[in-house]
Amino acid sequence: MRAILPILVLSSCWLTNAELLEKADIPPTGGDADTDTDTDTDTDTDTDTDADTDTTDLDCADSDLGSAVGNNVTDGLSTDHTDDFVPDCNGAGQIGGTDAAFAWTAPSAGCFTFDTSESAYDTVLYLLDGCSGDELICNDDVNASDLITTSSVGFVVEANQSVVVVIDAKDDLASGTYQLDINPTDIIETDFDLGSQIGTQFGNTDGLDTSIDPRICDYPSGNDLIVTWTAPSSAEWTFALNPVGTDFDSVLSLHRQCTSEAFICDDALLGGGGENVRATLFEGEEILIRIAGYDAGGGAESGPFQLDISM
Repeated sequence: MRAILPILVLSSCWLTNAELLEKADIPPTGGDADTDTDTDTDTDTDTDTDADTDTTDLDCADSDLGSAVGNNVTDGLSTDHTDDFVPDCNGAGQIGGTDAAFAWTAPSAGCFTFDTSESAYDTVLYLLDGCSGDELICNDDVNASDLITTSSVGFVVEANQSVVVVIDAKDDLASGTYQLDINPTDIIETDFDLGSQIGTQFGNTDGLDTSIDPRICDYPSGNDLIVTWTAPSSAEWTFALNPVGTDFDSVLSLHRQCTSEAFICDDALLGGGGENVRATLFEGEEILIRIAGYDAGGGAESGPFQLDISM
């Protein structure tokens, strides 16, 4: 059980509403007549002959992955595809290049990560709520600051929820072989949501437990405070961590939804804070910020801190 904090506690991975897969097959009343072309007595517009099993529109997908999970659930060559979609997280004026789209249905409820880590070009990865639905989440680069231009997203789904997974190219000049990995992951418990606040934020890790593997980034750590933060605009953002009134030896890391592995991590190594990381993020992109105490084997350090977020 995490310590109770004097602040609203939210979760970084919120559950989305599932597509309603079945409708009650009730004969119409009043003057409404059956307007579809199937044989059941409802008012939808499907063309099936069963008792109504409408699903999310997935016709735009190049192929159906079913509920496949694991590394390399599919691969291919980007130039074998056309340019059919425009991602939201690709930057102003960028419409992307050729894209491959795949229908996927969640085998169970929970967090899943989707990544193109073994792809050979600059990808953009996003999930759509069906062909005509909203973009659910999008990522351009795992870490543009370190020139890691493959993509990764984490998303919470309900059992049997269907989405369209799109692997797009950064632009017309980006092409090559792609690989898609889909893996179940644990939902990361968070302490609160910072929204899109910037400037100086204050907190304290005293009395907290360890939520994420304490040996991420090769820096042993524990007693972590994890907050959700959403980029208010597209920019390179700086996150600077320092103790307040103590010599609290801290570790700072940034994570994506459903992904305990950090995409950026820093320990100033001299004790007493001083961590400073930068991440290029797009407007609306959500990340997790983890503030933890260094643990050399005798127990993790903890204490008050200030976190400065700036453009």
